[in-house]
Amino acid sequence: PTTPNMAQGANMAIEDSFVLALLLARTAAAAAAPSPSAAEAHQEAFYQYFRLRHPHTTRVSLESHQQSKLGQWTHPWLVALRETLLRRVPASV
Repeated sequence: PTTPNMAQGANMAIEDSFVLALLLARTAAAAAAPSPSAAEAHQEAFYQYFRLRHPHTTRVSLESHQQSKLGQWTHPWLVALRETLLRRVPASV
């Protein structure tokens, strides 16, 4: 699951639904032909969806989890280090 630290959950849900809709529409057109069957075409759409989306969603989830760990630091030296580093990050990032 994606933690809320990057505020990407809703965005990824929109991306996911868009990609899945495109893939299902593409396979629906292919299923209209005599072969493959509609069930096989839909199954293929879900396989393609997983192959396309999994690397991105995994990367975002891992980054979000790492940010949550940084945000939970309580040791004064680590908090000071985190705050110093965050102040040095350019605004464009």
